[in-house]
Amino acid sequence: QAIGSNSEMTKYTFLLLFTLFTCVLSGCAKVDSADIRTSGFYTEILVVAEDETTSVSTKLRTSSEFTADIIILSSGDQLTASMSGRDIVLHETHTSDYEGVFDIAGDSSEVTVALTRNNDTDAPNSRVLLPNFFEITAPDPSESFNAGDNITVVWTPGNPSNTVLINFSATCQMSVLNSLTDETELVRDFLNREFVVADSGTYTTSVNQILNAEGTQDGLVSNMSCPMEISLQRLNNGTLDSAFTKGGTIRATRKKSVLVNAIP
Repeated sequence: QAIGSNSEMTKYTFLLLFTLFTCVLSGCAKVDSADIRTSGFYTEILVVAEDETTSVSTKLRTSSEFTADIIILSSGDQLTASMSGRDIVLHETHTSDYEGVFDIAGDSSEVTVALTRNNDTDAPNSRVLLPNFFEITAPDPSESFNAGDNITVVWTPGNPSNTVLINFSATCQMSVLNSLTDETELVRDFLNREFVVADSGTYTTSVNQILNAEGTQDGLVSNMSCPMEISLQRLNNGTLDSAFTKGGTIRATRKKSVLVNAIP
């Protein structure tokens, strides 16, 4: 049974897109970290473990507001991450985040993210545990499901009092009426459905429920397969270094996926 239809990760994605849109309109500024005390950093850290890698992404802002300024690390300030005796430096990306990737994905390993400052207080102790390893044992890869069929996702169970995020994302052919030509055209559409459910090891939904979620079932082309990715994520919240008095978050997810086909 679904515990909720809106997940923390969905909210995170929405907020990211909204932030980018708001920054375009209002002109979010970039500020040099040399001009900001560590206590003035609002820090969001996301750690994502997949089959063989663990990525670390850090956003540095002056507050949690959508229009907050982006903090760029100046010379002498650095972000690093540590896991299982390995250390990496997080480098600035084109989105002004700081990212790095470990070539391991340890089971229940602790990831530590540290900010070292040239002329202010360090923040060396933001920590989070990676969620446990798990496998998706059903459905089988490339398995096909018709309209009306149930899809049962089976995975290595965890603590049933905890929750996991299950995401169904499908790319389908849609028949759409062109208002200019009054002709029906085929277009590709991306459908997405998410559930937050108990980490019990099994969850069942239907093809119709997934494809109807966007109110588009009537436009779907029947008998034409929709490639669908089913992904499952476990989430752990960690502890942000106390030097970041502006606040923020550090979270870790472990993700597994399987590709199947859905036929409307």
